[in-house]
Amino acid sequence: MSSFTHQSGLPRASDPHRDWERAAVAIRPDPAVDRPSLVMRQITRCSRKIGCRTLGPSASDTVTQDSGTDASPVPFHASRGGGKVERAFDMMLSLTAIIILSPLYILVALLVRVKLGRPIFYYQLRPGYRGQLFRIYKFRTMSNATDEKGFLLPDLERLTPIFEWVRRLSLDELPQLFNVLRGQMSIVGPRPLLESYLPYYSTEHMKRHDVLPGLTGWAQVHGRNETTWQERLDRDQWYVENQSFRLDLYIIWLTVLQVLRSSGSSTQASADLGLFRGLPRSENYEDLR
Repeated sequence: MSSFTHQSGLPRASDPHRDWERAAVAIRPDPAVDRPSLVMRQITRCSRKIGCRTLGPSASDTVTQDSGTDASPVPFHASRGGGKVERAFDMMLSLTAIIILSPLYILVALLVRVKLGRPIFYYQLRPGYRGQLFRIYKFRTMSNATDEKGFLLPDLERLTPIFEWVRRLSLDELPQLFNVLRGQMSIVGPRPLLESYLPYYSTEHMKRHDVLPGLTGWAQVHGRNETTWQERLDRDQWYVENQSFRLDLYIIWLTVLQVLRSSGSSTQASADLGLFRGLPRSENYEDLR
C-alpha cells in the first residue's frame, strides 16, 4: 500500500486522436487593460474546460496544455534571482538538515502512523518557479473524520493538540527538504500557495513565481498566517524585488528563533485567514519591510 495520498486534482487533456503531449499558446498583455489579473482569471476558467493550465504574466505568459501530471524536478535557472552559490547553499543546507534531523523524521512518521494510520505523507500540486506545478510533501497532521453525511469535519475538529504542536514547530514541513534537494524549492523564498489562487493574483503579486518557492520566507518571519493576505503577498513581493544572499541568511536566522519560541502558525490563525480570493491592486508596501 502506498504511503502517499493525493489531495488536489489537476485537469488533464485526453484526446486519443492527437499525438502531441504539450502545446503552448503565447498571450500578450494588452496595455489598455487596467487589471491584467482579471484577464488571467478568465483565461484560467476557459482553459481548464479544455484541460489546460494557466501560467501568469511572470510565468512567460503562456497557457500550457498537458496530457499528464507535471511533477518532475524543476530545472535550476540562475535567473531565478539567485545563482550557483545560492543553489549550492540550498543543497548543502538541506542535505545536512536531513541527516541531522533524521531522528525527527522517524519520530514524526511513527507518531502519524500510530495516531492517524496510513498514509503517513500527503502531497499537493503547487505552482513553483515560473508557475510550473510540482508535488509538495508534508507529514499528515489531520484525521479523516467525517460527519453523518460523509463530509470531512472542519480542520480544527480533525487536529489533535499533539499535531497542533507539530504544526507550530513546522515539523510537518520537514519532507519539503527533499523538494529543495530536487531543485523544486529553495530554503528561502515565497511559500508555494494553492494552484487555485493563480487567477486572483495581481500583476505585482505574480512576481512571486520569478523565484523558487521556499521553506521559509519574509512573510513567514513576520506573522505567517497571523496577518492579512495583503500583508503576506506584499511581503513576498518585497522579498522577490530585494532578494540577496545576505537577506536569505537573515531570514533563516529569524526562522530558527521563531521555531525555538514555538511562535509558528496556528491552525486557528490559518482558518481565520481563509482562502485567497483576490485583493485590490497593491498599494505602497514599503512599511512592511
